[in-house]
Amino acid sequence: MQPVACLFQFNEVSTPLMNIRQYLLTAGYSGLSVTISSLAFFVVFGLARVAPLPFVIKDWIYRDFHAIEIKIGLGSAIFLSIFFIVNSILQCGWFLIMIQKLISMLSSKKSKKKRVQ
Repeated sequence: MQPVACLFQFNEVSTPLMNIRQYLLTAGYSGLSVTISSLAFFVVFGLARVAPLPFVIKDWIYRDFHAIEIKIGLGSAIFLSIFFIVNSILQCGWFLIMIQKLISMLSSKKSKKKRVQ
């Protein structure tokens, strides 16, 4: 269970970067500063929230679920599993949305370059 708890703590390392990005956008900034903060948020979000998921899920299935079931019962272990599944789906869903935005941003820049030439 300890890796799951650590994952949930380290998930929040990307939050300040999201807040900086939102502050820049709200203050009316655009261009390089917003692009850098957006890319930093994207990278840190992927590394902190999405990349560890396969390893933590494997540990949950093979080790933690059984330990929790023994300690506090099957119902509680199932409830925590549902919570963990929902969290994993949300993290991956948010990351996929960011990938879609990044692809559209890159494709729009390529089309602008083609129009200029």
